[in-house]
Amino acid sequence: METLCLLSYRGVPTHKGTRPRAGLPKRLDKVVVMSAQPTPNDAVVVGYDGSPTADLALDWAAATAAHQRRELHILGVRDSVNSPDRTADALDRIRKAHPGLTASASAPVGNARYLLVDAGETAACVVLGNRGRSRWRAALLGTVSLSVAMHANCPVVIIRKRDSVIAPPKKLLVGVDGSSTSVAAARYAMEIAPAGAEVKVVMAWPTAATADQIPPAAREILDRVDLADTDGVSVTK
Repeated sequence: METLCLLSYRGVPTHKGTRPRAGLPKRLDKVVVMSAQPTPNDAVVVGYDGSPTADLALDWAAATAAHQRRELHILGVRDSVNSPDRTADALDRIRKAHPGLTASASAPVGNARYLLVDAGETAACVVLGNRGRSRWRAALLGTVSLSVAMHANCPVVIIRKRDSVIAPPKKLLVGVDGSSTSVAAARYAMEIAPAGAEVKVVMAWPTAATADQIPPAAREILDRVDLADTDGVSVTK
């Protein structure tokens, strides 16, 4: 069964306005942005370029938005004004699969990393595929997804190519290290987990230990992740 793994970048604050912008354009005022429109507040945002993994990311994002009763926004960033806008096809796909889901789309021209991080300022989460439409775009998207995951002020979900992608996921694996962001990752897992799902919280420790011989310091870190079984979702540590 597909398992969704959630991790955090240690020590990076979760509140808005404090994340470093390393890896993003140094002169944001020089980034060309055309045909942009504001991202709906608290929406599930999915980056879309028409590639197979973008379709998987789109399907996951739509199912998650429907589960959470949120709006879906499709962000089809283009390299230039001559690049095709594929968001209309994406909207058609979603409206057929989820007729009652509120969905919108935009296809701005600009820097994908900047625009996706910017969308994350007001989004509930940002969803990306891990491969692009070509070998060059695949390598670029890997850089984009890593940069967005490091700098966005919201959860970022990166979808890998699989035979199937389950959303909402029935099994969620959360890596914790005692940081506030790892606790936030665990709470997000509970937020997206449907009834009947299992959330498993794990952490690595430098010395060997059995399940009944967890070092006190490690147990203290696990206890900071204060999650309780709720709404049919089971939690194990």
